[in-house]
Amino acid sequence: MKKLSITLSLSLSLSAMSGTLVLADQVINDDLIVTQSACVGPNCFDGMDFGFSTLILDGPNPSILFEDSSLSASFPTTDWRVGVDNATNTFAISNADTGQSVFSVNAAGDAIAIGAGATLTAGTVNVGGLRISNVADGVQATDAVTLGQLNAAVSALPTDFAAIQTANAGNIARLNELSEEINAVGAIGSAMSALQLNPRGTGDHFFSIGLGNYEGTTALAIGSFHFLADDRVFVNTGVSAATNGVGGTAARLGVTFGQ
Repeated sequence: MKKLSITLSLSLSLSAMSGTLVLADQVINDDLIVTQSACVGPNCFDGMDFGFSTLILDGPNPSILFEDSSLSASFPTTDWRVGVDNATNTFAISNADTGQSVFSVNAAGDAIAIGAGATLTAGTVNVGGLRISNVADGVQATDAVTLGQLNAAVSALPTDFAAIQTANAGNIARLNELSEEINAVGAIGSAMSALQLNPRGTGDHFFSIGLGNYEGTTALAIGSFHFLADDRVFVNTGVSAATNGVGGTAARLGVTFGQ
């Protein structure tokens, strides 16, 4: 059967019979029952205020040693120490055999180290390279993301990317069409502006052809000019289209009245 003895360091004992200070070690061969609170350590004093504490360890570096004296090979024989260290201002659980801490927290409470070899760093929880398991999925914005959540998000990326690529392909194709249409409109406008009435002509009817180019796109325009009703009415027409078949066909009609 596994036996576990607990040693309270820095202890001064009181005689259960007389209540007087005893400097020699005492061996109690029966159960020790304390019905009130107890204080162990060199700084304990008569009339000490326990508050709601059942056990107080009062000394420079108070600690509890768990000394495993098991003889069976099926039980570990590692000894453990729980206590505080004034030099580092920390509370720690450590392997008493190796002196290595497996859990420690600083006095400010803003640094926690878990695992052998983990060190305290302000504002961090250091797990010493250990894997944290059985973690719930993150919910709030400041929650940690689990590997399951990450894998689910990554697996959804190909589908999302495929949809984005399809949409982008359509957008790019439409942008290319718009670019061609804009070039065609520029060429058509340039060709229309080339339609001019012959300033030295003497007849009543004139025809004109114009060519225009914009950003490599060419357009052809055909127009006519007519003086009617004894020159009191002037009519001009025009039609133009780009040679690449984009941008549609533009037409114009203008009528001017006057003497």
